[in-house]
Amino acid sequence: MKGYYEIVNRLNQIAGYWYLSSREGPTGIGKTLEDLLGICENNIPGPNGEMLELKAIRDDAKNMITLFTKSPEPKNAIRRLLNKFGYEDRRRGTNRLTLHETLSGNDYTLVRNKYKLKVNFGTDNFGNVNKIVIVDDNNTVYAYWMRETLRKSFENKMRRVLLVKAKSRRLGNRECLCYHEGLVMKDFSFENFLKLIMKGTIKIDLRIGLYENGRTHDHGTGFRVTLDALPQCFKTIEKVLDVTCNDSGECLKVPPINCEPPDISL
Repeated sequence: MKGYYEIVNRLNQIAGYWYLSSREGPTGIGKTLEDLLGICENNIPGPNGEMLELKAIRDDAKNMITLFTKSPEPKNAIRRLLNKFGYEDRRRGTNRLTLHETLSGNDYTLVRNKYKLKVNFGTDNFGNVNKIVIVDDNNTVYAYWMRETLRKSFENKMRRVLLVKAKSRRLGNRECLCYHEGLVMKDFSFENFLKLIMKGTIKIDLRIGLYENGRTHDHGTGFRVTLDALPQCFKTIEKVLDVTCNDSGECLKVPPINCEPPDISL
């Protein structure tokens, strides 16, 4: 498996040129980049032994990714949310309760045409913001995530990220891509994370339901963000690639790679 510096060097070698996408559709940008870099996994060993997650986005991308999933506290929070705001899961032809809603910090979400829920911040006894909370329009708190919990959850998934940006154009019915900017991002910023939540840029997806035996199940309560806003979640950002695309350049074919089992040794 290629190491960090080899990947960055290779990234600078392939940047600025146009390439036919290795795969059609939204995932083509990532697959093409992996082929060009000669890697089979989107996790590569970083300079300090930390794994570095590779993400690729188009310049105009507004699609959302899941930063991480984490059930809220306290332990009975998802049961309380389901009992209060849940509704019958008609899609599965069952009368078991479900609660699938997307919450944000800049507006209320109307649930069952009756209740209003949103995300807000909570403070400790000294007025310091120390958690994210789910509240109704009476400011009743139904669930929360502590600051340290959010930091650990984020860094377990995205401790270090190499984000590569690309321009996109069409050649007949094929997509051509030109990778031109690369950012290495690290160090979770709770303050920026909170701002993005309150602006509605980061959203929280509730996915709560019931098993057949009546036990409450969290299908993956997720924190989601648009890829273009991902850098704002970090304190430290290093630009490792910045080139100009030759808009008149031809689209080159990407040679296939022979994938080997990953080796994360230093």
